[in-house]
Amino acid sequence: RNVISFNEAKAIGIACKIEAEDIHKVLMFYHDLGVILFYPHIKSFEHRVILNPKWFVESLGKIITLPGREIQKTSKKMWKTLREKGILIQPLYVAVWKECKDIDPEGMMELLTHFRLAAKVQAEEYYDTDTPQYFVPAVLPLFCGDLSTPTTAGSLRATPLHITFSTKFVTPGYFTRLVTTIASFEVCKLYFEEGIYRNRVVFEFTPDDKQYNFVTLTELSYAIQVDKTCESLDNQKSPFSKSCQDLLVLLKRSCEEVDECFYQGYPSNITQSTKGYRDKFRFLCISDKCKTAENIHYLDKTRESQTCCQLRKQFRDLEEEESYWFPQVLQSAKSNTISGKEIVEISQQIGECGAELAALLGRKAQWVEIIQDPRKASNPIFNLLLDWNQQVGGRDELVKHLRT
Repeated sequence: RNVISFNEAKAIGIACKIEAEDIHKVLMFYHDLGVILFYPHIKSFEHRVILNPKWFVESLGKIITLPGREIQKTSKKMWKTLREKGILIQPLYVAVWKECKDIDPEGMMELLTHFRLAAKVQAEEYYDTDTPQYFVPAVLPLFCGDLSTPTTAGSLRATPLHITFSTKFVTPGYFTRLVTTIASFEVCKLYFEEGIYRNRVVFEFTPDDKQYNFVTLTELSYAIQVDKTCESLDNQKSPFSKSCQDLLVLLKRSCEEVDECFYQGYPSNITQSTKGYRDKFRFLCISDKCKTAENIHYLDKTRESQTCCQLRKQFRDLEEEESYWFPQVLQSAKSNTISGKEIVEISQQIGECGAELAALLGRKAQWVEIIQDPRKASNPIFNLLLDWNQQVGGRDELVKHLRT
């Protein structure tokens, strides 16, 4: 027999002079040794003990199998969808596992979902949403192109985020579990137009309806790269930065769930001593001064609207693509921005002091050009402030000069 009930295992244990209250501990001991499999924390398996782990792994392998090893009696179309899109449809896994009499197919899917090897999704593009569907990335082909370059385009783009590891390489199995965890959230939908691969997955991220955000997760050898782009009709940066903060929260929650999945069932002292394998979220430096550097490096420290990177220790202003991850920077910049309405009001109040203001702003030559341009000469102070605000700007700077 491959599977027995927990009551049968308990009876065997009592017959072997094991106290009834110790049966659970004994089963977990032999589970840790790999002699049996016992999953009391999974509903479909809480009353079962798997005596033949090899049989169970081979049963799972009938779905997560190599190309050409598929069960031929099942639908070729469903196998193609699984191979190319990673979408496993209920009729397929029911047909594949129908011979596993001891365990229900839905129980097998519950186990895969529990260990983040599958995620329940709705892919309307392929089958009726009433049919249960699961995303199983482990069966997908590898992406063999340039992994460091994101596939999705957009009018707005944040600097790449790297999920790093203290071992300097991505823990085997971590990427698969991370993308299945993310796929389980309602705000993340698989984006098949860009292609879905075992080591690269694109999601349509929709925390709100104002923008079309795309998130690409790529497994590099040393880190998991997260690229976020957006196709915004109004090119508004504030909602894009807000969605970057929403994504950070989702990523942190997903990583915590994957960490827990890796160490579930282990003693607390083992968890505490080894949990440092997932290191930090790091943001790539994209400064023009560092583009000649051979090695990828990250932002090191950030204060207000400035940062310094691991390569250059001097603080500099954040690039626009870097600032989206830091909401306090965007808020600071927003509060220091002069609106068009304010420029109109200021230009009306300055009167005949345009030349003096141009001198204070360091725009003497531009002032001469403006008063000689028939299109701008009718309102020279407004045009001076408008051009200055677009190129330099800064409420605090202007207030200082106006007081002078």
